[in-house]
This record gives sequence, C-alpha cells and structure tokens, in this order.
Amino acid sequence: MDFYSQLRQRMIDTMQISLRRIRQVIGLGVQEFSDVVGITRQSLNNLESLKVKMSAIQFVAVCAVIDHFVESQPELMSVIISILNSNDTLYDNCVY
Repeated sequence: MDFYSQLRQRMIDTMQISLRRIRQVIGLGVQEFSDVVGITRQSLNNLESLKVKMSAIQFVAVCAVIDHFVESQPELMSVIISILNSNDTLYDNCVY
C-alpha cells in the first residue's frame, strides 16, 4: 500500500471512529443524518458501532454533509477538527 492509500485509509478510519460525536455536534439524530447522507439508518448504526468499514464513497458523502453544516455554522469547524484530531492516533493536526 502506497503512502496516499495509507493516508486515505487513515482519514476514513478516523472519520468513522469520530462519526457519532460529529453527528451529535451537528445536532442530527441517527435517522436525520442517515437520510441526509443517503444511507439507511442501519448502515449508519453499523458504521458508528464499527461493525462495517466505511467506504470511500460513504466518507465523501459524510464530508459533504459536514461541509454543508459548517458553511452555515462556522463555529462547528473547530469542534469537528478537535474530534477528528483526538481520534487520529498516528499524527496530531496533520490532515484536517
């Protein structure tokens, strides 16, 4: 696995680990968030409980939803970055 593949996977893994807290910070319930992302409630539950690995497509969809909420509430950005950094055990303040 090359450097960029590893970096992408680390970003996806960190997002998945952080997903529940980020969803709560945004202020959406499981059903609301899954509807906006375009996945089923069960799929979101499986992602948040780490039963399945997040795909690159799901990662992009989640990032788009987060971006949408940060546009209207910029104060969320620092909180979300803190959550992501706290769950990224490899590097601090590197990617986000």
